[in-house]
Amino acid sequence: MSLTFADAWNELKGDIEPLSPFRAQRCVQRAWRAIRDARCWSFQQAEGVLVAVDPVTAGTVQTTQYSADVVGDAAAKAAWDLIALSGSGVPLTQRQFRLAGRPIYNISAYDSPAATLTLDRAYQETSDAGVNYTVFRCYFPPPSTDFKGWLTLRNPVSGYRFRRRNLHRTKEELDRRDPFRMAATMPFWLVSYAADPTTGQPIYELWPHPSLGQAYTAGYFRKGGDLAEADTWPAVIPDELVMSGARITAFSWAIANMGRFKELADVNWYTLRTQEQGMYAKLLQNAIVQDQRIFVTTVFESEDEPSMIGPVSASWLQSHDPWYA
Repeated sequence: MSLTFADAWNELKGDIEPLSPFRAQRCVQRAWRAIRDARCWSFQQAEGVLVAVDPVTAGTVQTTQYSADVVGDAAAKAAWDLIALSGSGVPLTQRQFRLAGRPIYNISAYDSPAATLTLDRAYQETSDAGVNYTVFRCYFPPPSTDFKGWLTLRNPVSGYRFRRRNLHRTKEELDRRDPFRMAATMPFWLVSYAADPTTGQPIYELWPHPSLGQAYTAGYFRKGGDLAEADTWPAVIPDELVMSGARITAFSWAIANMGRFKELADVNWYTLRTQEQGMYAKLLQNAIVQDQRIFVTTVFESEDEPSMIGPVSASWLQSHDPWYA
């Protein structure tokens, strides 16, 4: 049976008497964080969705150059109110706005009485009135706030699985391929877009931009959180690995405080720390090997040619673009 967090920090405090309970707890938490960050572990796997929406095009809008406000007519207001007042689904402030052939803007606020969308920056193009528009979604936050990395992404309707390399496309690559972001159909790239200025979380762009509302099924890894007193770590993480990491931090604290506590003065903490670091590296590597045996996350795909089974017709090749997607 695994140690609890309380067991671990009390054991550490017993080994190094001057260590306060607060410091002992911090040593164990830091060791646990370092282990969580060491790889994408099996126990960090999770499932979620990226929710695309049906584009909204009802009515027309008025835009003013150098103003962040977009004013809709009655039909546009009715469509926006339906989203804003529903209390469910993807809110307007997580959607994007554009006029045909114009740049994409994020919607930062909506004033229903004034039928006004506020964009995330001033509108730079020429003023227009009575023009068609699209409110849609092409930028997506990860499925959780402790997101660590992508494992898979697929379209559950068509069965299409995003190739692993296409889960890690860059904005530079997409700017070369579609600088005006004109493609809107079934996505097959996930592109790094930006960091959320409030949370610091990454935001991703699905490309081509989704043209239909549906949820894309995502397999991903979560970082996880700190331990509470009665918490234990997953079975694949041995107690001694956590305790070894905690001792390394505690030994560093002892080195820094030998002059304050006479109990610490007669111990060669430098040697103990070096020995513990060697032990920790072996324990960590063993845990990684064991985890990889029970849950394979290292997958290599051939990037030179597509993987196909059975005869492929010319019409299939033309519609699926297998080499370049």
